[in-house]
Amino acid sequence: MSNGPTHIAASGLGIFAFTATREYLESGEVSWKPFVLGGLAAKTAKLPDIIEPAFHPNHRQFFHSLGFAGLVGYGIFRLYEWETEDELEKILRIAGMAIGGSYLIHLLCDSTTPKGLPIIGKL
Repeated sequence: MSNGPTHIAASGLGIFAFTATREYLESGEVSWKPFVLGGLAAKTAKLPDIIEPAFHPNHRQFFHSLGFAGLVGYGIFRLYEWETEDELEKILRIAGMAIGGSYLIHLLCDSTTPKGLPIIGKL
């Protein structure tokens, strides 16, 4: 069942594992970044339910849709391509990618429930 604790655990662990693997493959060592980004992802894991609260079983609309997942994915891609110029931009880029990844993991968890995700939802 996809619920709050599931979203938090899946998002935090997913972003942690991705970041830790990437950091290790790039540098051959483990850094603090996976822990921070995993924590950020866990803290923002319920963002879709904050935007569209689950007051009833049919709460999933535009911000819980496959169409919005595509927009978030495109946003992550654009952040990935962003050539940062200073440390603040690097932090914003990495944080945006972690939050976007957390959002997508939330939607992935929701898509496995009997209600699934709408294509677009109501705008």
